[in-house]
Amino acid sequence: MPNDDSGDTGERKWIRNKEQDEQGVWSVDYVRMRRMKAAVNVLWILLSLLGALALAHVTGAINPTEKVNGLWLVVAAGCIYVLAYRFYGRWLARQVVERCG
Repeated sequence: MPNDDSGDTGERKWIRNKEQDEQGVWSVDYVRMRRMKAAVNVLWILLSLLGALALAHVTGAINPTEKVNGLWLVVAAGCIYVLAYRFYGRWLARQVVERCG
């Protein structure tokens, strides 16, 4: 394995990229990409939970005697729109790739 002389004391996992395997070059891009993907997935889960909580407040499932605050309605609508946009974009991209590819 190559030496890491950058002065960084953090531990790094060295993993070979499949594209660079013939050349013998070591890279940490794969590990960073996996961490980033995990962080993005956690953010989407938190957004989904926030939308569910806001929708529960709007429908009166959490506290039925309390009047509905308009902010909960805006938060619920925003979360639902963002999630729908994400899934519709993915579906649309797959449809285009199937027809073109």
